Amino acid sequence: MTNVVLDEIRVAQSSDLGGVAELYKAICDHQPLDEYGADWTWGEYPSVDGLRQMIEADTLMIARIGRWWPVGF
Repeated sequence: MTNVVLDEIRVAQSSDLGGVAELYKAICDHQPLDEYGADWTWGEYPSVDGLRQMIEADTLMIARIGRWWPVGF
């Protein structure tokens, strides 16, 4: 297993919504190619509105390794 060193971790802000939504949509789009992983349906879960609600509730964290990435909620 490769160790990953994060440059920074913080609570997501409203300005992060576009990038967070882009990443989650990409994960949903890639699911048919994965043997294991999330069983998500983009627009139901996750959705832009759901991600916005998590950001507003300060429950979505993002990490930066050169650029920002969602890491959990």
